[in-house]
Amino acid sequence: MNYESFRGKDMAAALAQVRAAFGPNAIIGMTRVITNGRAGGLGHRFVEVQAAPPSDDEFEEQARPAFASIAALREEQVGVKTSTLFAAKDMAKPKTTAAEILKAMEGMKTPRHAADDRMPIGSLDSELRQLRVMIENLSSAQKPRDRVNQMLAGLGIEGESARIIADAVDGPIPANPKSARTLLKEVIGEHITIHAGILEKPGKRIIACVGPTGAGKTTTLAKLAARAAFDLGRSAAVVTLDSFRVGAVEQMRRFAEIMGLPFDVAHDLQGFRSAIKRQEADIIFVDTPSRSTADRRSLERLAECLSASHGREVDLLLVVPATMRARDAERLLASFDGLKLTGTVVTKLDETDQIGGALHPVLTGRLPLSYLSAGPRVPEDLEDATTATAIAALFATGASLC
Repeated sequence: MNYESFRGKDMAAALAQVRAAFGPNAIIGMTRVITNGRAGGLGHRFVEVQAAPPSDDEFEEQARPAFASIAALREEQVGVKTSTLFAAKDMAKPKTTAAEILKAMEGMKTPRHAADDRMPIGSLDSELRQLRVMIENLSSAQKPRDRVNQMLAGLGIEGESARIIADAVDGPIPANPKSARTLLKEVIGEHITIHAGILEKPGKRIIACVGPTGAGKTTTLAKLAARAAFDLGRSAAVVTLDSFRVGAVEQMRRFAEIMGLPFDVAHDLQGFRSAIKRQEADIIFVDTPSRSTADRRSLERLAECLSASHGREVDLLLVVPATMRARDAERLLASFDGLKLTGTVVTKLDETDQIGGALHPVLTGRLPLSYLSAGPRVPEDLEDATTATAIAALFATGASLC
């Protein structure tokens, strides 16, 4: 089964999302607390729950011992009575459901939170260690396929990409979590295709970026232009098609001025053809408008402009923020099906601990991965993607409990 991740400010909020998506009998997998590590007013924490649709498999007999041991561990180490939530006598149904957990939570008050809702850092570390032990105990009772899907969900890999990766796992899953993650890294690595070195390719070409509003298209384009001009010594020019968004032209013009690059504005197809014809640079960087992906006519006009390349090769990169969920990435891919995309740029790696959703276009084999970006600095916060750097980013944070 495929697990998906749901987040909320507390367990009740996260489970409410689970119930809305899968109903009251949703299967609950791993749960964890995520925090920025700060105390007081600067602290930020939320609860993440992995869940799947109801299933009728034979999980009960396998999961009963694990849940019993988890209950004993929680009662002994944390002092929280967990019999209403995890005890073996409550395992009459195949799995613990969202409805059962919410019911158990109604009368359950943890002493630690009775007077103060803030969680001390020491208590949080202890909580995470206990969660790891709980997950390891539960993992030994899971079917291999369920365990793989739960690990993938912990990385944010869901839907079709999770199915593809899970199908590729051959043989048993090691009981040791570190060994299991090593195996998963190898399998995922086999599904990552790289399309790097675009700036170094000889000949005249056009490089453009498309993607959702706020993904960082303009900043990514500026980083690429700066690297081409300063690091590689290639002649470059900038043309913007984004004359709709307030301040977009001035923002791109300012970037071009700082880098000392020729700049032009194209309001329509004819204007774009004229701008491309005027430029003699090796690489022309095209800033595209941030329009709704539902605006099909806008995408058609963009396709028409990019086809007027005057013999230049065109690299059209899909910019995907690292915070994007797999289902949204799938919808984004579908919205650009009329364009000839050549690669993917994952941006804002510093803003999330799960990038599996953003890698959905890559893991499903639709697009290769070209660049990774983890900050706003031009051009420092951009690197050519490799399989190793993609795997490192995927497992860097948020994967310790996968």
